[in-house]
Order: sequence, then C-alpha cells, then structure tokens
Amino acid sequence: MNKTNTDLTKIFELSHTYRDVFIRNFEIAYPAPEGLNKTHLRTLMYIRFANNPKMSEISGNMGLEKGSFTPVAQKLLDLGYIRKDKTEKDKRKSILNLTEKGKRLTDEFGKAHEKYIKEKLDLLTPDEVKYLFSSMDTVLHIVKKLI
Repeated sequence: MNKTNTDLTKIFELSHTYRDVFIRNFEIAYPAPEGLNKTHLRTLMYIRFANNPKMSEISGNMGLEKGSFTPVAQKLLDLGYIRKDKTEKDKRKSILNLTEKGKRLTDEFGKAHEKYIKEKLDLLTPDEVKYLFSSMDTVLHIVKKLI
C-alpha cells in the first residue's frame, strides 16, 4: 500500500472512530422521545447551535438532499419541536427555530451527551485527555485551512 492510500485510510479511520466513540454509540443508547430518530435529534442539535439556519443549510450539513430533509423537518414541525420562520430578506426562504419544547429536549440531550463524553474521557489519564484535545485543536486548525 502506498503512502497516499495509507493516509486516506487514516482519514477514514479517524472520521469513523471519532463518530462512533463520541456520537453514534451515544445516539444508539439515548432514549429518543416517541417518533424521533437520530436524524431528528441531530437536526434539533444543529438548529440549537446554528445561527438562524435555513432549511437548505441544515439539509446540506446533515448530508441529506433537500427532498430527503423535508419529511424530517415536517415531522419536527408536526411534533412541536421546531417552528418555521420566513427570512427577512427573502420571504421564499425559511429559517428553522426551536420551540420551547425543542429547547427542553436539546438541553436534556446535550446534558446527557456531555455526561456520556465525560464518562469516556474518565477512561483516559489527565495527560491523555490534554493530548487528545490538543491534537483535535491542531487537526481542526489545519483542516479548516483546506476549506
């Protein structure tokens, strides 16, 4: 295997391992409210941390085509977790915002996820935790240069 394939393998391995350890395994264990799945929860968390996200922005960041995202957003609207507001500049575009119900759920989800991550990090030594976050800072800094 040449160096390029080895490097590409490391990128995929890092991506999948990080996602499994810090996100996927938590989502599997988290007791989602009736009618919601991990895509719904990810959408709610994205809306929580984004600044007035448009539907097209959310679908793109979720890795979904606009047509595939519409039923996700509609379900969250129907269940009262989000509301759809028109943008000031272009009334054809919609911004999704959390309702109070959505804020409560994302607060609960966020606290449970934080506890889960802390439990994972407690398996490491303090030096390993420090090195992990230092390494993440470095990788993020370098990867953002590639955008």
